Amino acid sequence: MDVEKIAIISGKGGVGKTTISANLGSVMAHVLGRDVTIIDTDISSSHLGVHLGFHQNPATINSVLKGEHDLEESVYEHETGVKIVPGALNFEDTKDVDVHGIPKLAAEFEDDTDVLLFDCSPGLDRETSAAIRSADKALYVARPSFTSVIDVIRTQSLVEELAKDSVGVVLNMVRNKKYEVTRNEIESFTEMDVVGTVPYDTNVEKSAAQGTPVTIYDPHCRASRAIEELAITLLDESPDRKRSSVFRTIREAVPRL
Repeated sequence: MDVEKIAIISGKGGVGKTTISANLGSVMAHVLGRDVTIIDTDISSSHLGVHLGFHQNPATINSVLKGEHDLEESVYEHETGVKIVPGALNFEDTKDVDVHGIPKLAAEFEDDTDVLLFDCSPGLDRETSAAIRSADKALYVARPSFTSVIDVIRTQSLVEELAKDSVGVVLNMVRNKKYEVTRNEIESFTEMDVVGTVPYDTNVEKSAAQGTPVTIYDPHCRASRAIEELAITLLDESPDRKRSSVFRTIREAVPRL
């Protein structure tokens, strides 16, 4: 079974990497009909579960890597259908975790899912390296600022060292201000395509507060439409599948709060 294995990475925190991971997974599952699993590989600072409303998780990637739970126990299905392996929120649970076991853990999903996303830790630590080793390709998330672009270039070095492909850059929280780095400048600096541009949208913050993907909270807002386009691009799907009846049904079943 051919599995799309994508590490979603950033040079530093605060760029919305986990927001992109959670919403991409939701769109790929409900708009594009894929079986999608997201693994939170940000072992020391996990947020994926919180973004999707999972606050109390007895089994996590941390406990699996420490041999305290089986992998099957750590997989939780969101009401949108996307499956996640969350990280632990308790500081004590971040101790003595062998991140070198992440590639072996990820390999166990290859017969059970269509798309495997890794919500990586920011920076160039051991957790990021282990997640990139587990994937086939890397997707970079950045804000339209020079410091964020520098972080992308720095992270590219690790991806190249591990002999993985780079999909391109997702520009997140774009306000279209004169002081922002332009798409053309980013492509020139990084020598990669900008494969998606997600505008700044207050609906993202509102949806995160409810533990609901913005693509479900308000599927017609600007951020949701941009993330759907990104999912379609990454999976090379036909645009006419973008507004599926399945997605409309799910939207009606998950009322906006």
